[in-house]
Amino acid sequence: MATAVIATMRHVLRCLDVIVGALLVGVLVGLRLPYGSHPVTVSRGTAYFNHQEHLGTFQADHGGASALIPGEVAWTDRAGRDEVGALPSCLRAPEDESVAEARVEAGYMKPRLPNGESTLIVAWIRCL
Repeated sequence: MATAVIATMRHVLRCLDVIVGALLVGVLVGLRLPYGSHPVTVSRGTAYFNHQEHLGTFQADHGGASALIPGEVAWTDRAGRDEVGALPSCLRAPEDESVAEARVEAGYMKPRLPNGESTLIVAWIRCL
């Protein structure tokens, strides 16, 4: 009977070792994933938005960074009202134009993509 108890205890300890090892691996992998908070760089510059392609670019002043503006982004209009989604009011082009241009302040970041690459992308825009 003592042999059976010892064998059961060894089995339980092996299972605990596996569980603890899996937890450690999970934590280490989780810390390396490209999800969660990312630091945002804030700059003033010019935003260009192509309405036909529903994409734009932000060019920071003085030869700074160039970042992608997705079709929908958090933004603040000139009156200070915050919006989420849609297109910033300052980047809405007249009907006869396909590209809008505006002075903005933008917060952009460089997230790591699942394939290991990264690209600058605008997280929010404030119309100036």
